[in-house]
Amino acid sequence: MSYQKIADLIWKLHEKTSQAKVKWEVTADEGVYQAIFAGYAIRISKKAADIEPDIILQIYNEEGELIEEVNDREVTQVPELPYNVYNIMLNLYETARRIAMGTEQAINKILDILGEDDIPF
Repeated sequence: MSYQKIADLIWKLHEKTSQAKVKWEVTADEGVYQAIFAGYAIRISKKAADIEPDIILQIYNEEGELIEEVNDREVTQVPELPYNVYNIMLNLYETARRIAMGTEQAINKILDILGEDDIPF
């Protein structure tokens, strides 16, 4: 497997997610978020580890079969990456979680309520 291609995929996902161009959603598994692409799904999750959590990226085909799984430590094996893989994957995970959970909408709604003269409670 080419970890360089996986690193490229992670960077593109990070970039497009930061631009709100990837729609992440919750899954039946707590703490696992997915984005659907034509015929494929990508899931991202965070698992407890000794020092810092592992960030895991999985690719599923249209039959729902897992076809690839990597964690941040494996991708770190790519020589001379211009970024810290763990930080990028952690940021991707946190942003995917916020999108899937509707965090921004919740904050905006609460701010709207707090900005009103009469708070409705």
